Amino acid sequence: MKAFEAVGIIFRWLHFLSLDAVLVGVVWQKIFFLQWGRTWHWKYAVILGSAIWLAYMADRLFDTLSLDKEKPITRRHQFIRNNWKAIVVIWGTLFISILIFSITNLSHTEFWGGIWLVILINLYFLLIRLSRGIPFLGSLKEIITGTLFSIGVSYFPLLLLSDPDSQVYIDQILFAILCFSNVLLISHWDHSIDKEQKEKKLSQLRIHHDVILKLLLVGQVSASILWVITSVGIFNWALLLSAVCLWMLYLQAKLNGTDKLKFLIDAPVILPVILFLFF
Repeated sequence: MKAFEAVGIIFRWLHFLSLDAVLVGVVWQKIFFLQWGRTWHWKYAVILGSAIWLAYMADRLFDTLSLDKEKPITRRHQFIRNNWKAIVVIWGTLFISILIFSITNLSHTEFWGGIWLVILINLYFLLIRLSRGIPFLGSLKEIITGTLFSIGVSYFPLLLLSDPDSQVYIDQILFAILCFSNVLLISHWDHSIDKEQKEKKLSQLRIHHDVILKLLLVGQVSASILWVITSVGIFNWALLLSAVCLWMLYLQAKLNGTDKLKFLIDAPVILPVILFLFF
């Protein structure tokens, strides 16, 4: 029991500090390297992990400026609101450090390709800021988040491929759909808070988002099973493991509520780290 409590505490702090998203990115980056037969290097994990944390924390900091202080907010946003000064100092220090590290450790192509990714992410931030005036833009948030995350995570291993085949792009798309499912589940769980804050997201549209989420999760589990049966590789098993655990987390929340499960939202897509023992 104490072991489970310790794991719970660890994941809770990872969630508050947005380090769970960092772990997701680093784990799946290595999965892409292994799946596509390329040599992984720790510098890629450091740069990706730092970039993910900077992007996610910047998003949370922007949220603290726009969210209504008189209305409910998530525990993670409350934590960031209470500690924003320290977070800003850490953010600035890491930004300068990782920029210097990237310049001195990446090739010209790797660096400038990464700059284009940064530009895309900043355009995404601009889109989200505009979404309050243009509701349709907000409904794209979950889709764009999943897509950008997939591109960023697979960027370095993809760049090392001299002639990518169609399977490489299929892997990227499947991972993007998994990320979209993860983000949509978060949005679904925060539906009432987002409604109070007048956040324009896909889950706020006049559709039965719970039904869509069920179809998406069940479809993903079914497709992952078929993928494992018809082809081999760590990516296929990781996809299946994550999809099944995401579905189980959804069912558990339906039975017992989401309050004690929100901090575990990224656990299903971190869990494939155990596959490194077998591949």
